[in-house]
Amino acid sequence: ERLYAQRPGEGALRLAMHFEAALDHDRAATYREQAALVAMGRCDYHEALRSLQRAQTHLDLVGEMDGIELRRARVLLTLGNVLA
Repeated sequence: ERLYAQRPGEGALRLAMHFEAALDHDRAATYREQAALVAMGRCDYHEALRSLQRAQTHLDLVGEMDGIELRRARVLLTLGNVLA
């Protein structure tokens, strides 16, 4: 995470995969959402869709915590933009 602190988004997909392997669902969801935004910026909507779907899965696995519903809503809104 420190390696990419100065360049947020650049390593989002790599970090997402790292945290997925570590079963850190909270961070995996965060970085999957960031990776989706980066992919949308490149007009790579297939990758954005995949990352948002993975973010949803990870958020479901996080369980209940402060702000989780807001995070789920943000992912769904972004997903709507990808599918529009």
